Amino acid sequence: MRSCAPIAVSLLVLLIVAPAFASPQTRDSGDANGLLPHGVIGEIQFAGLHRIPAEAAKSRLSVHPGEEFDSARIAADVRALSGVGWFADVTAKVKESNPNPESAVGGQRLQLQFHVTEYPFLIAVAFTGSTILSQQQIKKLLDDKKLSPQMGAPADPVRLHRVALAIQSELAIAGHPEAQALIKQEKLPGQRVKVEFQIRDGPRLPVVRVNFLGHPDVSDKLLRKQMRQLSPDAWFSGLRNRNVYTQEKCEEDRVNLLTYLQNHGFPQARVGAPKVAVVNAFSSPTARWHYRPVQPGLNVGLPVEAGSFYTFGPTQISVPLRQQLNMAKKGDPISTDVAPGRPFSEHAVESLRRDWEIRLHRNAKRQKGGADYRLRASPTFDSAAHIASVKFDFEPMPPYTVRRIEFRGNQRFPDRYLRWRIPVSEGQPLDEYAIEAGLARLARTGYFQPFKKDDVQIETHEAGRTADVTIHLREKGKQRITFSGGRQQFGSTLGLAYTVFNLLGLDEFLSTQIDGGPESLQLAIGLAKEGFLAREVRLHSPSLTRSFVRV
Repeated sequence: MRSCAPIAVSLLVLLIVAPAFASPQTRDSGDANGLLPHGVIGEIQFAGLHRIPAEAAKSRLSVHPGEEFDSARIAADVRALSGVGWFADVTAKVKESNPNPESAVGGQRLQLQFHVTEYPFLIAVAFTGSTILSQQQIKKLLDDKKLSPQMGAPADPVRLHRVALAIQSELAIAGHPEAQALIKQEKLPGQRVKVEFQIRDGPRLPVVRVNFLGHPDVSDKLLRKQMRQLSPDAWFSGLRNRNVYTQEKCEEDRVNLLTYLQNHGFPQARVGAPKVAVVNAFSSPTARWHYRPVQPGLNVGLPVEAGSFYTFGPTQISVPLRQQLNMAKKGDPISTDVAPGRPFSEHAVESLRRDWEIRLHRNAKRQKGGADYRLRASPTFDSAAHIASVKFDFEPMPPYTVRRIEFRGNQRFPDRYLRWRIPVSEGQPLDEYAIEAGLARLARTGYFQPFKKDDVQIETHEAGRTADVTIHLREKGKQRITFSGGRQQFGSTLGLAYTVFNLLGLDEFLSTQIDGGPESLQLAIGLAKEGFLAREVRLHSPSLTRSFVRV
């Protein structure tokens, strides 16, 4: 891990070396102590560069010649140079470049010098010792994670450590949680280095038991049904990879357990961190008279504290909210899921709040000029009677305003294509329902993986009531192939359609379809271009028809 000592040393140098060259004539009245020099940076130099060009290093700086000396900016530049991954050590020194400060125009001229120590450059990388991962699998793994070491680049130890962690994580997914990837460097003359990743697969340790510790207050059978990732007792658990322990899989099951308890009457439930131990277990439950070999495995214990059991009490609805709900839809708006006597469920409360909010939102859309509403559900718990009462009311704060919308993960699709399908833009009120509708519209195109809840992150700022929206996308590709066909009047047909997006860089769809059957062979080529004013122009061959379809 890169040390923070160079940063501290650089700051110390700025505070100690600089006063020695400060001129009393150039200090103003506001700097009575004279701890920092006052002047203009006249020259910036780098000492210790061998292969890194000086211009490339200077491009990482925020200070430039002719600017006023600022120790905070120089300290930030030292941190920036340390984080590039080129240098093992970075320090900064300031000294006077003009021996006669009285004749200097614009103040004292200072010389800023950065002393750096370059990392050696990679000339070879090898992966040895693994019988589980082949060289092709390791190369593909690092390419997918964008961690492939580059020959001729500085050997950044942080990046090499990430490579080792990626290999260990892949082996853990394969059932080897004790795998290691050791980094061995062989230094050569001329600031060169060879790196070898010595991989130790370790023993295969499947999960043989999952225990629930503490006071779950729920049967193990119900809790085990919530373990969707770690379930060694399930059918074909080895083939389905459900007897392999990883921290990510165990965390997902821990969240599933906590969600189940909170939605079945235990709002104060807690599920702790897993306790993993290596135990000896029989490989399979064979007959008594057969020899059963003992093999090591993992025992996973999950601490579970259910807490007190709560049921729903009377639901409280404010008078203004009840009036608006009756205007939106006649009848009793209370759902049976939150009826008195039923087990408390956070999911039921949130579903009811969301249902009412969508109902009012649609009613406001139908009524031009109608106000848009946001609701709030406030549960209170009576620890003596074990009753949970929920109060629904309007959110008193005004809605958030979208400050920024950012798309991440889109490599083939431009931002303008995505923004056209999500009817929320910067400067408008935040409408999460419009964002959900836009994501559903994107998913129906077939070019993106299904969206999950974690793919949309909304960061709110209470000071200005603004929100930053970040949407993570997983593209399937720029092209796709679909099949069609079936039994027709004169026999069976088979169709093959090929579609390419943004081939010409104009957000166009180019599709080709071939239909084959016993009596016909047709070729249809279509070009769909999203045109001006949200219209779609389609050209087809061989009949060359033109149609305008409003999106």
